[in-house]
Amino acid sequence: MAAAIWTSNFRLGKIIPVLFILATLPHQFCSGLIAPVTKKSGDEVALKPLNHPGNKYDLDDMIDQVKIDTGHSKIHKVDLVSDEYKFVIRLEIPSGTLDPEMISKTRKMVAAKLDVAEENVRISHVDITDSSIEMYVVYTALDSLQRMQGVNVLIPASQVLPHLTPKELESYNRNIPIKSISGKIETKDEAARQVLADAKMWKVFQKQIWETWQLPFLIASTLIFVLVLVVVFLFLCFRQQIDKKLADEEQTKHMCVFPDVKPCIKNTDPVQPDGATVYMSEDDLKVIKTEPLRVRAKGLLERRGSNTSLTIELNPSPESSITYSSPSRESNCEEFLLSAGNRMSRKQLRGCIKDVKTLHNEFWDIPMNHPDKVEVAGSGTKNRYKTIIPNDLTRVKLPENPNDSLSTYINANYIRGYDSEENAYIAAQGPMVHTIEDFWLMVWQEKSPMIIMITKLKEKNKIKCEPYIPNVRATYGAIEVTTTKVSPREGYTVRDLFLRNGNQCHQVQHFWFTAWPDHKTPATPKQLVAMAVEVESHRCDNNGRSCGPIVIHCSAGIGRTGCFIAISIGMQQLMEENMLDVLGIVCAMRLDRGGMIQTAEQYEFVHRALIDFDRSLPEVAGD
Repeated sequence: MAAAIWTSNFRLGKIIPVLFILATLPHQFCSGLIAPVTKKSGDEVALKPLNHPGNKYDLDDMIDQVKIDTGHSKIHKVDLVSDEYKFVIRLEIPSGTLDPEMISKTRKMVAAKLDVAEENVRISHVDITDSSIEMYVVYTALDSLQRMQGVNVLIPASQVLPHLTPKELESYNRNIPIKSISGKIETKDEAARQVLADAKMWKVFQKQIWETWQLPFLIASTLIFVLVLVVVFLFLCFRQQIDKKLADEEQTKHMCVFPDVKPCIKNTDPVQPDGATVYMSEDDLKVIKTEPLRVRAKGLLERRGSNTSLTIELNPSPESSITYSSPSRESNCEEFLLSAGNRMSRKQLRGCIKDVKTLHNEFWDIPMNHPDKVEVAGSGTKNRYKTIIPNDLTRVKLPENPNDSLSTYINANYIRGYDSEENAYIAAQGPMVHTIEDFWLMVWQEKSPMIIMITKLKEKNKIKCEPYIPNVRATYGAIEVTTTKVSPREGYTVRDLFLRNGNQCHQVQHFWFTAWPDHKTPATPKQLVAMAVEVESHRCDNNGRSCGPIVIHCSAGIGRTGCFIAISIGMQQLMEENMLDVLGIVCAMRLDRGGMIQTAEQYEFVHRALIDFDRSLPEVAGD
């Protein structure tokens, strides 16, 4: 109810009907379907509504009054109950042989099967010729508003018959053969479902409720509920105004100021002797101490494949100065990626996470190294994201098909492993509908022993990856894939796959990590570290040689994929050297595939994961 009111922006026209329904609940529940009986003159009995004045709500007067006439073929009983509560049991015995002993035994069998007292199973009619017994069932409830008197409630035949079958009844007494069990008439489903519910609610919602303590409680509860709705409404309005005010202040803060005065070009001196001659005045060479201006530019991207806006530093920081001797880092991306590094001891690793701001600044200094284009014409149709394309030097190339100009193209790159191990990993985008066959062809061509999937099929109602793993068996192009085993783990699932291409076979393990939340990093790295340890244990054969490149993919193949590869390489580096260089690892990955590890939060998460792994290693003297 609360959710419905919130989504309608708390309009008064939506709240008033809800309060009206709450106020009328007692009257709705008091109009039940149960109809206790009272006697009239003679043997005639009439049904009276529950809210009839003077009703004692007692069915104990409906006792078995059987008139037996040996000169006739039938035993008659006063009919007190509506046919919708009656059911008929026919015995498989010769006509005319039904006697009171059989009737009593049948009654006991029904009571035992329904687990009620024998007196609650009552007989309304017996037909000796047809060997049938007509019955109905009541149960006794206590009415607290009537001084704990017993209230006998009729149970509809539609609720009794599902619990009675001839075989089940015969199991209680083999000497009484049951032929059939049926209802006297068809009952309305709605009445059958409501009769017991109304009987239970009778003790709460009765006309005397307005004379008891429930009325003040009901009024107080309604007032509290309305008060809570008003408070929530006011809070949301106040919050909206605050957010709007902060947004206006943020927009005002991000302004760009340009100088109005043109620089003087008199008394010029050359300042760049190694390049093209550029003349500047002496006044222009003065370093102006100003605060950096940052512009929030709409439409630009902080990282490719995201919707985050870009922060651009227009003016240099106060600490910076003009440098004339060396080119900028942006103009020499490859040189930076080849030379940058930050080796840390295990102790330094555990301490670096205390200064998250420095860690984030270190990440943003790394060039993305995104390629501008791919040499394969028309390959854009096989890219999930337009701006995420493979670096050409390390691109995985599929077998060439003369009839298909795009047959060799797949959005994937070889990534070097620890100690510059060639082709240790393959970073790929998540398969698309028309690239699933290419994906399996790549796995077959590279004889990859494992596939690591770190994405859900759909996140935030957006398709991130197409389902490419069969539940049992499927064929993709010339490759038949069969799932032979599924092993759930904490946070991920391992599947054993069997690949067949003609007469050749290949086995692959598929690791599907599903514990990565949408648009953020996991709260704890333990599950991902556990999967990385398991993957590393199967990466090499008994002789320590690699079994082939491990295929890792998320959606774009750079963010979560880069995190996993960096963690795997970092684990090997910690075990071999007792040292770690995450900055160098990321730079090496971006040389092979641009944009590996997309955000500073992911870069921080890699450090936290390796700290978690480091705690599992034995301590080294002096560390």
